[in-house]
This record gives sequence, structure tokens and C-alpha cells, in this order.
Amino acid sequence: MAANFDKILKTAVSKIFDTIDSVTTLVTYVRSVPGAYNAATDVVTKTDTQYPNIKALRTKIVEDDADWLISNTKMQKLYIPYNALPFTATDDDYVLIGGIKWNVHKIREVPGESVHILYVREP
Repeated sequence: MAANFDKILKTAVSKIFDTIDSVTTLVTYVRSVPGAYNAATDVVTKTDTQYPNIKALRTKIVEDDADWLISNTKMQKLYIPYNALPFTATDDDYVLIGGIKWNVHKIREVPGESVHILYVREP
């Protein structure tokens, strides 16, 4: 029963994002997976996988979000339907918005995993 409710909720959120299409932004989500450590170069390899044309709702950071805010940085919050990115986001990942890289710094969990709430900042 719970699995069915989760599926219904995820589908509903995706439909809402389709409905509010005029206020969403298309972003490229980049999943960055750390690989092996190379002792000779002192570098950890990474494999980046791009997910282009993801609908995201961009919002400003509000006062309640400011407990971990880094001053003098450009930050924003992104809402992305789980069905658009059906995996768990990590803080190794980043988002390209208009060709500009925004690092994922915080991820807020949502019951039912219907939407990703990502706090991103420009490096």
C-alpha cells in the first residue's frame, strides 16, 4: 500500500511541475561519482554523468535556511521532481544553470521522496 502511495505522490508532483512549466527552469544535473585514488598523482578520479533538460523550480534562500549559510556567496534552492532524477542526490553532484556550475551543498529529505530539495551555491 505504501509503495503505491509513493508512486501516486511522485506522479502528482511531476504533473504539478508540468502544470507550472512557465515558472520552471531547465537545468542539467550532473551526478559526480568518486572513483579510485591515484597515489602517484594524489588525485581521486570522478565519473560525471549528465542529465540534461531537468525541470527545476528555483527559489531564494529564506531566513529559516540561513543556519548554515556561507556569507558572500550566491545561493539558491532548487526543487526537482523525483521522477526526473530517480536516485538520491549527493553533495558531490552539481547543477548547470545557464552554463554556470552550482555545487550541491545541502539536501533536504522529503517524506515519500516525491521531490528533491537541493541547496546550491556558485563556487
